[in-house]
Amino acid sequence: MLSYFVCVLHATIPLHFSMINNPQVLNIVVGIHDLNTGAGQVVYVSELNMHPEYSFIFNADIALLKLQQPLKFTNTVQPICLPWDHRTFSAASTCFVAGFGISDMKGKYQKQT
Repeated sequence: MLSYFVCVLHATIPLHFSMINNPQVLNIVVGIHDLNTGAGQVVYVSELNMHPEYSFIFNADIALLKLQQPLKFTNTVQPICLPWDHRTFSAASTCFVAGFGISDMKGKYQKQT
């Protein structure tokens, strides 16, 4: 069973700054590929830890969520393995990403200077 969840911090926008002191209003849904089906596990968050150098999607866009209860592993909910510290990858390495989102940032956001 898993009690922590890693996600992009901007996924909690526009509420993430207000949730730092009240993360219990945030929940995660896992184990589904269509948010309209109503299936899957819904688990509430007890703690939101944002990266101290977070700057929207341009820098350190990561959060560690401590869950109020552990996720139950099923055929649709499985942990992912993270590389060990200081691991480097070549440009030819195959990498995988899990989750919902857009796959092309072109024209979506502009960095503020």
